[in-house]
Amino acid sequence: MPKFWESRENLFGAVLWLTLGAVVFELAATFSYRILDLLLILLAILFLVSAIDYLRPSRPGAVAELFGRLGGRWIAVALLAAYLLYDLSSLLWSPAPAYGMSKYKVVVLMIFLSACILLYVDSVPKLRALLLSLGVASGVTAAFSIVNYLLAGPFPVRYTLRLTLRSDYNVFATTLLLGLLCAIYLFTTAKFTVMRCILFALDLGVTLTVLYLSASRRIFLMLPPILLFWLCVLLFRQKSWRELATAIGVILAAGLLFWGGVWAMQNQMRIRYEEYGSFGFGQGSIGGNGSTEGSAVDRYETVTEGGLLQKRGLIWGIAWEDYQQFSLTEKLFGRGFGYDIVLYDEVENDELAQEYAHLNGQKGLLSAHSFLLADLLNGGIVKAVLGLALMLTLAWDCIVLCRRSFPAGALMGNALAVVALGSLVSNRFGLLYDKFFWLFALFLLLALGLPIRQEPHQRRVFS
Repeated sequence: MPKFWESRENLFGAVLWLTLGAVVFELAATFSYRILDLLLILLAILFLVSAIDYLRPSRPGAVAELFGRLGGRWIAVALLAAYLLYDLSSLLWSPAPAYGMSKYKVVVLMIFLSACILLYVDSVPKLRALLLSLGVASGVTAAFSIVNYLLAGPFPVRYTLRLTLRSDYNVFATTLLLGLLCAIYLFTTAKFTVMRCILFALDLGVTLTVLYLSASRRIFLMLPPILLFWLCVLLFRQKSWRELATAIGVILAAGLLFWGGVWAMQNQMRIRYEEYGSFGFGQGSIGGNGSTEGSAVDRYETVTEGGLLQKRGLIWGIAWEDYQQFSLTEKLFGRGFGYDIVLYDEVENDELAQEYAHLNGQKGLLSAHSFLLADLLNGGIVKAVLGLALMLTLAWDCIVLCRRSFPAGALMGNALAVVALGSLVSNRFGLLYDKFFWLFALFLLLALGLPIRQEPHQRRVFS
């Protein structure tokens, strides 16, 4: 391979690595001071140059080789294409096309990033490098959120009694969790070194502290089974007593850091609350009377009290009742993209108006908050069936990958399950609007198409 191509490929990979990290940070913090925009411009230039060279006439089989990296999982690819095209076609009978246009800013971005990943990843180490980008970005964001809170830094402090970089703490926590899953997988499947153990213990302890204090009840319920599952995978994979003792030591160190971090931060939050009141403090903080903010512990107690999905139940009930009133044609094909948002602008419901009085009657801020209900309302049974078929196909592909590499299949399965569950109870625009749905669906297909190599100590990279 020519030296020029090697350096250009390395540059392309480095920019892609940084771009995915910036995507994670911006998802968790809502903005990144235009860093992501600059990286995307540079990435687009490198992608164009690399694609032209890769698809040059002297390589007649380049296209087949490129798509061959997807492991021949054409059912998933075909369903995704059909789902996307049907969603796009529903704009033709949409009551609010502007909502669709705002959604497709993200869709176009993820198609571009998917093309970059497909062009770049031709080996397992490169795929692992991109997973590392998500893991590092998640850990850095978690640490930054603590520093930002304590110092009242460049980002607004959204809540006094909760820890998050954005007002939508569920999106914040979900982003960190998915990045943490990548870090756990990479540590589990790598050879232990002192530096890796120290960095992973710090990452795990700090990120878990932030996840707990984010007050996301959804993530709070997901964490115990996920952590228990990966703890078992980590311990049972060890080949010697020394490795087992090392793994236990890392887990204990992370646990001590977690409990110490939670105790220290909760004390600090109580001090800030008594000094400033609720809903932020310091320069750039968000105003409000803060009478209903509540701490993380207060919110977790509502899980046992049955208040977890109170507002969601109200929103879902309105959506389902409206769908039942559709004509047969509308039940099959829906009322066009954006109807799941328009519905809540038009419906007259006193309880809904009371629950969301803080929106002050602004249009377009509420939606069905479930990709399945949104599909039924916007695209009818046809779109809902396509979406469910796509998710079931990806679930089957995770099982297929587990037979080749259990930790790799488990990572993709865990990540896509978190995405699916999140989209079932939230997600304004559905699956196609979820950046992590695109990333992990593509990572799954690439993992199935990449050859598994042996490491020097005979542990498979994707074993």
